[in-house]
Amino acid sequence: MWLPETAVDDETLDVLAVEGIRFTVLAPHQVERVPAGGRPGWHRTAGGRRIALFLYDGALSHDVAFGPLVRDPAAWIERLTARKGANGGSADVPEVLAIATDGETFGHHHRKAPSRSPVCSTP
Repeated sequence: MWLPETAVDDETLDVLAVEGIRFTVLAPHQVERVPAGGRPGWHRTAGGRRIALFLYDGALSHDVAFGPLVRDPAAWIERLTARKGANGGSADVPEVLAIATDGETFGHHHRKAPSRSPVCSTP
């Protein structure tokens, strides 16, 4: 579950876990330590429950929502190539890269933007 504007506290995470939600998406500045390689981390709530935390890449997410990345495939390739191993992992080990943006990106921030962001996969 992606909480509105990633607003979160321990009590909210505990309620999510009670309700069977297994993970949420947060900004990297919302955690004490960002796991290497973009991997998810775990949070143990005060109630003793565990929930996975996936962190989105703040700079890339911003540039999708407000910058040129929605319309510029060459900029995507340049940004993704430049970050190889930049997320605390090895350049030879695939990393998890999450980008979070909302519906306003497609039509409000970017008029006539594509209905989905470009998808990049590794072999």
